[in-house]
Amino acid sequence: MHYGSSETIMVVDDDRSFRISLLRLLKTLGYRVIDAASGTEAMEKASCTAPAVILMDLHMDNCGGVAVTRALKANPLLANIPVILLTATPPPEAELDRLFHAILDKPCTTSILSETLERALASQ
Repeated sequence: MHYGSSETIMVVDDDRSFRISLLRLLKTLGYRVIDAASGTEAMEKASCTAPAVILMDLHMDNCGGVAVTRALKANPLLANIPVILLTATPPPEAELDRLFHAILDKPCTTSILSETLERALASQ
């Protein structure tokens, strides 16, 4: 089942070119998109928009994906938003499997991303 344009996906990544490419892909898949270039910006935008799913980079300059996700999960209004981690380097901490809805290699195929997003949306 494809959820399409009724769902908003947030992309959080400090790599502008990767973020723009991912936003374009998500739009072609039928999703509405918002983006954030930093963890701080992600927290602000998530509080205002409550996206259906967040795609989070692991390594960012000001505040990494783990810290941002922990802050999101600590906020009762945002705690239930599935966060999918995108990373070129797998996280060493086993506990992160419980923090994130899924952990995907960066880059990943369109089909893997789409299937993971649909599972995250269905879990809500």
